[in-house]
Amino acid sequence: MASPVALRPSLGPPIVGHGLALLCVVAGIVLIWTFHTSPIATMILVVIVSTWVGGTAPGLLAAILGFLLLALEFHPRTVGVYQVPRLIIFFLISFFIIWIIDSERRASASLREARDALQRSNEALRQENLEGKALEERLRRNAAELQLVFDVQKILSLACVMIRDGSPYREQGSRLLRSDHPEKTRNRLTAHLEQLGFLVQLEPKNLPVNQPEH
Repeated sequence: MASPVALRPSLGPPIVGHGLALLCVVAGIVLIWTFHTSPIATMILVVIVSTWVGGTAPGLLAAILGFLLLALEFHPRTVGVYQVPRLIIFFLISFFIIWIIDSERRASASLREARDALQRSNEALRQENLEGKALEERLRRNAAELQLVFDVQKILSLACVMIRDGSPYREQGSRLLRSDHPEKTRNRLTAHLEQLGFLVQLEPKNLPVNQPEH
């Protein structure tokens, strides 16, 4: 889960973000003059707020303004050359904070884009699955309807023959199937007997029987 800093959106128009940075710098100056807070700590807080709310560019603007104000020794307690290390520390810390917040924001945006892409892919796969099931159902119905047409055709053909010949209907059942496909019937029965362990050897019924010689 992304941190609250990364989830915080930057302000829309750039002028608004830069105006916010200037407002934060002014507020920092007021805090330093009014409550005698630490200048470096206050300016670092200004950089954090500006970057968090406004974005990277307002954060950089706040860092540059804070660095200039500290360099100009706007607070009476600042002491010339002894402030140089503090200015360097402020500069490094400010840019490090801006880099961290910007990196987290970019990482959060990348994660959101990946999540959205994954959701789109899942939605497309789900839609394809639904379409495949619908197509399968249509094919099943078409097969059933086609089989019904074949059955009706057979019944109509049989009825036409009965009407033409004036003969009654006789159900032949499996005997008709066996007479229509004797080869398949023989092979099926032979395979079944061989599975039961019998040795089957079939000979045609109408072959002449050899008479023994005297």
